Amino acid sequence: MAKKHKILRTEDDISPLNRKLINTVCHKCNFYAEDQEYWESEYECGAYKLIRQMLEENKLTFEEIEDFFTRADLNPERELR
Repeated sequence: MAKKHKILRTEDDISPLNRKLINTVCHKCNFYAEDQEYWESEYECGAYKLIRQMLEENKLTFEEIEDFFTRADLNPERELR
């Protein structure tokens, strides 16, 4: 049975940049839990913070992120070492 979480924010509380980043990056992550953005008190993921900062500083684009995901190995069955 899935853990119940207290909802801390609604869709209106999520900025357009955060929504696009969550949809583009977080939803592809093996560690993402369904609707996590609504019950987390903060977005804590280091990759999320790094990518957001790079987007804000125009060092990375969403097109480059999407291109990366066409080549990335996102196999959740692979054993961690």
